[in-house]
Order: sequence, then C-alpha cells, then structure tokens
Amino acid sequence: MAEWKIHFWDWDAPVLVKAVAELTRDWNGGALDLSQSVIIVPSAEASRRLREALAVAASECDGAVIAPHVWHPELALTQSVSHARIASTLSEKLAWSRALMEANLAALPGLLPNPPEDKSPVWAASVAKTLHGLRHTLGAGGLLIKDVGPLVVGMDHDLRWHDLAKLEDAYLNIISRWNKEDMQEAKRVAASMAELPEGVERVVVFAVPDAPELFRRWLKGVSASLSVEIFVHAPENKRAGFDQYGAPAVSAWGDVAGVVLPLTEGQMHRAAGPEDQARHAAILLQKLAAQGCNLAVGSADPALNSVLAGTFNSGGARIYNPAGRAARQHVMVQVLRDGWRAKHQPAWRAWLPFLRHHDVLAAVGSETGTPPAAILEMIDDFHAKHLPATLEDALTLSQSNGDFKELHTALSIITTRSELWTQSSSADGVRSFLEWIYGSREFDTSAESDRHFGDLFSIAIHLAGEVDVMGEGEAWFGLALEALEETPLGDVHGEVDLVLHGWLELLWEPARGLVIAGFNDEQVPGVVTVDPFLPDHVREKLGLSCQARRRARDTYLLRAMYEQRRADEGLHVIFGHVNSEGDVLRPSRLLLDCAEKNLPSRVKYLFPDELAHAPTIARPARTMAFTLQPELASWKQKSVSPSDLKSYLVCPFRFYLAKVLRLKEVDSGQRELSAADIGNITHEVLRAFATGGALKDSRHAGDIADWLVSELEQRMIAAYGEQPLFSVALQMESMRQRLRKFAGVQAGLIEEGWRIIAAEERITPDWSIKIGDVILSGKIDRVDRNEKTGAIRVIDYKTSASERGPVGGHVRKASMGDLENELMQWQCFDDAHGKPQRWVDLQLPLYALAATVKWPDASAVDAAYICLPATVEGIGLKEWKRDAKSGATWNDELLASAKWCAEEAVRRMSAGLFWPPAEDVAYDEYADLLLGDALASVSEPKAWRPMP
Repeated sequence: MAEWKIHFWDWDAPVLVKAVAELTRDWNGGALDLSQSVIIVPSAEASRRLREALAVAASECDGAVIAPHVWHPELALTQSVSHARIASTLSEKLAWSRALMEANLAALPGLLPNPPEDKSPVWAASVAKTLHGLRHTLGAGGLLIKDVGPLVVGMDHDLRWHDLAKLEDAYLNIISRWNKEDMQEAKRVAASMAELPEGVERVVVFAVPDAPELFRRWLKGVSASLSVEIFVHAPENKRAGFDQYGAPAVSAWGDVAGVVLPLTEGQMHRAAGPEDQARHAAILLQKLAAQGCNLAVGSADPALNSVLAGTFNSGGARIYNPAGRAARQHVMVQVLRDGWRAKHQPAWRAWLPFLRHHDVLAAVGSETGTPPAAILEMIDDFHAKHLPATLEDALTLSQSNGDFKELHTALSIITTRSELWTQSSSADGVRSFLEWIYGSREFDTSAESDRHFGDLFSIAIHLAGEVDVMGEGEAWFGLALEALEETPLGDVHGEVDLVLHGWLELLWEPARGLVIAGFNDEQVPGVVTVDPFLPDHVREKLGLSCQARRRARDTYLLRAMYEQRRADEGLHVIFGHVNSEGDVLRPSRLLLDCAEKNLPSRVKYLFPDELAHAPTIARPARTMAFTLQPELASWKQKSVSPSDLKSYLVCPFRFYLAKVLRLKEVDSGQRELSAADIGNITHEVLRAFATGGALKDSRHAGDIADWLVSELEQRMIAAYGEQPLFSVALQMESMRQRLRKFAGVQAGLIEEGWRIIAAEERITPDWSIKIGDVILSGKIDRVDRNEKTGAIRVIDYKTSASERGPVGGHVRKASMGDLENELMQWQCFDDAHGKPQRWVDLQLPLYALAATVKWPDASAVDAAYICLPATVEGIGLKEWKRDAKSGATWNDELLASAKWCAEEAVRRMSAGLFWPPAEDVAYDEYADLLLGDALASVSEPKAWRPMP
C-alpha cells in the first residue's frame, strides 16, 4: 500500500482558507501546477468554491494555477463511467416497473403476501419507485439486494429478501435487454477498479465528514498505488474521535458521547413561523455586519429557502441559491402535467387546472380568434352556471346553451388536441402537444421568464422517448413527468450579496458571521428517510447511513462551525415553532448538548411554557405594499332597485364596487350550488307554477307537489345534466323536500281565500313610484289577492334561513353608535312604539307603495315572506304584522319612512358619496380584494369626502 496519511487542521481558520493554504504551501508565485492531484471535496458547490478561491489566491500573487482535478465522492465513482450506455433514473424506474408487470406475483409470497388482483401501470410505477430507492440506498453502501439476506439473518424476513433478490435479477435482465448498464453496477466496478487521469500522483480528501461506503472502497483501492492524504477540520487532540477516512465516530460525537456545545443561549433564537425566521435572520445579519463581520446565511430546511430569498430580496439584498429550484415550478412543466392528467380523467374538475393556464388559452385563442381573458371568463361563468360533472357533460351543456357556443368551440378544440397524446410514441405525442401550445410563440432566452423553455422542451421529449421502450408508452408517461418535475433548474450566479447554502455546505463557508435558519430537530439531525425494507437498526448493521451516524456527523459539523467563529460569537441558529403548514416543530436536539447542571435551564429556554411563549422578535406593523385606487365614476341611473338600495345601506363603498364599477367575485373552485343558485332555480320553478294554469288555485297539496318536483327536475337536467355532481344531486333532493312542504303551505293559502294574481311582476314606469329623481325598478316575486277581503299581499321568496321574518329582514334596533354617527343617522327612524330602528333593507315597503298604484282598488296592501330554508320545519309564510306588540309595525308611517330613506340614499348616490366603507359587514364578497381592511387598502378619493 502507498502512503496513507490523515492530517488535522485546527479550528483557527475556515476550511476554505485551510484548503487553499495547503494547496499553495511553499508556492511563491508563477505557475502553480496542481494537475498531479485529485482533490476530493464534499459537493459540487464546494468544488466550485475551492476553484474560485484558488483563482483569487493566484491573482493576488500575479500567478496562475494549472487546475487540479476537483471531485466530490459521487464524481469519483462515475468519472470513468461511459454515460452513453448508463440507464437513466427514469429508465431504472421503468425497468423495475416492467419487472413487476412480467413477474408472477404469486411466486413472491414473502414480498407480496396479498398481491393485487390487477397489475396496473399505476400500481407497478408506485412499487417501482420504492424498489428503485431501496437499490440506490444499498448501492451507496456497496451492496446489492441479494447481498442483504445473509447479512441480516434473524433480523428481518429472510423470504422477503429472497423475493426482492429475484426481482432484482429480473430488473438487471431488463436493463441488459434494453442495451443499457445499471449505474449501481457501474459504480461498484469503478470502486473496485479505480481509474485516475494520467499523471495523477496523489489523492487529497478535504473535510469530507460523511463519505459513503462505496467511496471508501474506491479510496482504499486508490491507496494501493497512490498517496492518499485526508484532512480533517478539527484539532489534533480530537484524533481519536475520527476514523481513518476522517468521519466523526459515533462513540465520540453521538448521543452517549457527552459532547458539550459551547454555543450560548444568546446564539439560539426562537421564531414563530417561516416569515418570522426570515425577519430574525435579517436582523441578526445586520447586527453582525455592525460588528465588522463578513456575512453568510444558511438554511437547514430547504422549505425555508423561498421565504428567506423573498425576505432578503425585498430588503434589497441579492440572493443566490446554488441548489436552484425544481422544474415542477416552471409553467411549461405545469401545462404538461395538467394536460396529461386531464387527458386521463373524465371529470370536469380535473380539466379545469389545464383549461385555466394562460398558455393553453392563448393556443385556443389563436385558433378561435377569442382573447384568452374572454375564454377564461366564459369558463368561469359556465362552471358557476352548470357545474358539469365530466368534460363530456360540459360539451353537451355548452352546446345546448346558446350563451356558451364560443366556449363549446373552444372545448371542442381542446378535446381534439388532447388526442395529440395518443401518437405512435410518447415522444411524438409530447412534441405535437408542445408544438400546439408553443409553436407560434417566440422566446427570448435572455429573459428570466423564457430562460429554461428550450432546455425543458428537449428534456421532456427525451424523457418521453425513454418511456417508449416500455411499449404503450402513454400509460407510463407519469414516470417521465415526475423525472421532468425533479429536473433542477440552475439560476445565473451573477453579482450577489448573499449565497443561501444548505446545511451540508456550511462547513465550507468562511464568513465570520453566519446565521443558520431552520435549525429544528426535523432537519438537524433529522430523521433518516423511512424505508419499508430498511429500518434504522438494519441500516446500522449494513453500514449504511443511520440515525446514530447522522447525529454524530451533525454534532461535529455544528461544533466545527462554532469553533472557527468563537472569537466573534459569529454563529447564530434560528429554530421555528411551526412550519408553513402549521405543524409544530422541535428545536434541534443538538442544542441540548450542554453541561448537565445547565440542562434544566436549557430545556426551559428551548421549550418555554406554551402560554408564555411569544416570538423572540416582534412582527412589524402590517403595511400595504400599495393601496387600491379605484377609478372615479358617477352613478347615473334613471331607476333604482331595492337591491341597489340595500347594497348602499350596507356599505356605500362596496355598493360603488358592485353597482358602479361592476366588480364581481368569481368562485373558480365552486363544487356545489351556491345559495344564489338555489334561490334562482327555486324562483324559476315557483314562477312557472304561478303562471302555469289552473293548478295554481288547487287545494290538493299532492298535485301541487308532483307538479313542482317535475318542473324542478326538468330545469335541473337542463342546467346540470342527466348525471350531476353528487353534491348537486344532494342539493336537488333538498329542493324537492322544500317544494313538497311548500305545496302544503300553498294549498292552505288557497283555503284562506288567497289567489296568485302576479308572479315575477316587473315594475314598469306606468305604475312605478318616484324615488327622488329616479323611479323604482325591480320584480315582485309574487302578489296575492284575498277574494274574501280584497286585500293585496306582496310576497318575497326566501330560500335562505329567515328566522327573523320580514321585520328582521328590513330593520334592526338602532344602537347609540348609529344614532350619534352622522353617516348613519339618516337610516334611523322611530317605530310605532317610539323605539329607534335602522333600515337595512327597503324592498317590501317600496314594493307595497308601488302595488298601491298598480292595484288602487285593493282594500289594503300587506307584505310577507314565503320562507323555503333548508330545514323544512321553517318553511311557511311569515307576515309583516299590522298589530305587532313590539318592533316595526306595518303601517303608513313605516312606508313613508322607508320612502324617505330611499330618497336620501338616491340623493347620496347621485352626489357621489361612496365613502367611508363600512367596517362591520356580515358577508363581504370583496374581503380578499380589500385584505380584510378597506380603510387601509384603498386610497380615499377626495371626491368621496362625506357630506357635511
């Protein structure tokens, strides 16, 4: 064996500084020839940083570096492999899937005691991913699946490993059948027959604390002929705590080692959630900068990266994340994914994500001439009106409804184009599909939004081509999509202020000021990935990465990071209380590594009483990034409806948004009929009944009920199809029950002498009433006349809960605040009992005043609700009583008050008084737009100053 040395650096300087000093030792300028060395570092990012640091060192000495071979452990095992023949990760998963599809599952009782009845591609792909992960985990330890059984006798099910080995043989045969080589096999060969570039005389390993077993074999093989030197970032007196490969020993750094971490509680920081962690990190970095430290930031939790980057970017700092981001965030990948999923699911809701992509709408619009925004509006309107269950239902309903013929054309195009997936090969299908979506679009590769399109086009088609080896490739394209989504998209480094490193990269960070976020036990040391075949005790037995080794590694890393910043106390860690999903997190157990006498106070600090817990940093006062500035427009109408007046009474500003600017909420996720939908269809059925002939005067509740239910079913089928959504079917049954109960109420009214004389009666100018400078408009749901008394009754249908009846629906008891508020006083009046009331709706009183003009011969005009709520017990007629013992009694004075209130509302509308917005609104359809605070989110136009 050639020379094998292990050296120990002290903690007095960063790893990167130590590494450069080692490579430039005894060099005084000129050409620094390192080409005879292979240098092993932990990762590709560490390799980049070392090359960069060497270049800087050379420039400072007016010299040059003949670069060494800088590898990480994975590259050392694969640099001599011919990648042209190596099966990709996707091909490996496909081969496992094929092995499962071809296997006699009954012959694998140890693995599958209850095999599935149907070996579907979905099942095979799911199991294949598990087996693929198992083989890669074992491969890092230099093991095949077939090697495991003899090593774990008595620890696990022997028959299970026997069956797994049979599947492994089938998998390898399929890889060979496809003229490919398995990567794990290639790395095993490379580890046993290490090949190095010509001229290399030594291998140097710099600060690699967790080298996998297969790399160790490679290094051992290299040492047979070449000098191997291993450098550990720790002082010489810690030598006993490391093995010959420079990895921290469990006995010296693990749970039972009794390590005491010098990190103080002042360097450990609690934060409530991800945003709080990011804000705290920014403040800590500012403090470190004020102390003269150069700065760095890291994250032990990858889920925090986007939050940290967003916070720092908003503060003006330029952030670079070497890990990049997964391609699943790219719009083209999302279009492919949603399009493929939609093609294989008939449900309308499965198609909606695909249909709403702007790129898809633009492609359809280029064929129909309809702007993408118009198509999207049609989709939303159609979805709200019809709630189709399947795409086929959507095509049928859009064809039968004349309002949606343009949408029918668009859906027909999309349906036809979706057949592009079923080409002779998956690659052809993907190519044709992408050409349809993006074929006419021009891309600017210098623009951030267009940068990755070209690469992803090629990768998607290549992956689809790999799937074609399976035959019936379309069925397996889901695996190709997963591979595409996992493709890393690198960002351009450029000029940056901070690099956002992951936990394992931070040992190579030289900055004196370092803040690490996400320092929770779930990440450091975290939980080794749960594998159904490799529990932790089996991992430890097989020499694989396990919980004990990970604990030892992370304890060492934290200590090393601390020690090189001890003088400045420049290391700070932040741990969150909850993650973005609201799940409670634990601080890292490494923070409990303290002297035994200090353990009680450390526990109390890390796990404070829940009630006393508060974020360590106060949240900044909420501010709006910008305020809404709605255009100024006038309300100029010749008529006003009771619904307009009600909207203004509730909130003048929201009235302005709804009735002047015509803004309306779109519920793109609607899964059932809204309250308005139920009300509309119920009104349609009752209008048809009231105008449908002699049956409206029937005293037979059964006949009335049968007619109403039949009419309801016809209208529901026309609107929602023969097989509506299950939720809609349930609501339809509820409406049936309501109408049957109403039939009894209607029969009772006939017995009392009431006859329907009008339904959905539109108020026309010849019998309307003046409200200030405009006339009253609207439709009265129903008008009855009593044959016995000659009285008229105006009726409004209510399908929502109406326990308050017509009185409670129109007036509320006026509070002292209402009476003292100049903006509310005009809505208040005293009832017949001298009690202050406030108008919240004016509908029935105004309809009654109009009815006196339409039917002047009526002996009296009264008002009522016919209530049809979801609970049938509440169904019935509720009158506005003339002889009420309390509350607003129905009389002429009440009607006069309502008319005066309406006139004042119209005067204010005409004067442009739409400010301020009401603060207390029972239902606010603009809550998302106004962020729950209209006063703060909208800039008040000067023209909306309240009336003196």
